[in-house]
Amino acid sequence: MAISDQEKKSAEQDDFQIVIALQKGNKNLFRVLVQKYQARIEAFIDHFFNSDSHSQDVMQETFLTAYTNISQLKKPEKFRSWLFGIAYRKCHNIIRRNKVESKVMKQETYDLSQKEALSNFSDNEHLQESSENGLPCLKLLSQLSHLDGLLIWLHYIEDLPYREISELTEMPEPALRQRCARSLASLRKEMYHD
Repeated sequence: MAISDQEKKSAEQDDFQIVIALQKGNKNLFRVLVQKYQARIEAFIDHFFNSDSHSQDVMQETFLTAYTNISQLKKPEKFRSWLFGIAYRKCHNIIRRNKVESKVMKQETYDLSQKEALSNFSDNEHLQESSENGLPCLKLLSQLSHLDGLLIWLHYIEDLPYREISELTEMPEPALRQRCARSLASLRKEMYHD
């Protein structure tokens, strides 16, 4: 079941109001944002590492960085993409600094909360999912390159616009769109091949 545009707007408005309150000094509200985004950020970070120890460390660092820098966020309505950007940069820094082996998406890293998030992907007009729980899409995503899988995850599962993904990955938007289109074509071919 896909999230309606009205539900998306309401969620963004809630984030906006919470961020404004945080910037005015009500630091207790940060816990609401952690509860809202913890599972999603954890699932996103898990795509980068073969070891859970790195994932937990990066998740804690991501939320700590967000907490300490929330006053610097100029566009509170962009909190979600800002938070994913922090997680993305932290993961890449660890991989670069420690030469940690990253991994591609694997089916076993998902739980019920991620299955629910898959509804955006499986209901997407580009890829219709025949299964009720969306797990065949996860198997297909694991066949993409690491970066392509993350781009598809951010756009179709997290529902981030290309413009915001471009900003957080520092990839030009036209190249990002083209890469996603090629990945979708590859997934579509794989889905209908079986």
